[in-house]
Amino acid sequence: MAAGLNVPGFKTQQNVPRMTPERRSSPRVSGQTSIVLSDANADFTAKMHNLSTSGVCCMVDKFIAPMSKLTIQFGLSLNSHSASIRCIGVVVRVESRMTSLEHGSYDVAIFFTELLAKDRNVIAQFVHRRLSQKTAPESFE
Repeated sequence: MAAGLNVPGFKTQQNVPRMTPERRSSPRVSGQTSIVLSDANADFTAKMHNLSTSGVCCMVDKFIAPMSKLTIQFGLSLNSHSASIRCIGVVVRVESRMTSLEHGSYDVAIFFTELLAKDRNVIAQFVHRRLSQKTAPESFE
């Protein structure tokens, strides 16, 4: 493949096509906030890294197996009001991250499988607003 070709579905860097297709279909925003994840056994807190209408990436202190079904709860600030989002998602990626010799954590990507249309619209508005800002705040709240 010659340099400089624009291949649909592939990200390019410096006009050289990458062989890894971009799988994200929704824009995402980065930031930090706490969210609550629940599985069949317990509730636990995670630190959200980024958010889109398709899903969320967060850091957790315990291993969660891929394809695990989770309930996700978090809040977003929209103009003069706050919205509380509660939905269901499936873990699609888990990456180990060593924070110290005694303690590890995991970056977990969760795909939303059950998200009300009104909540998807709230997330879409939030993402659009954040992307249109010149400097995005560090927190989702």
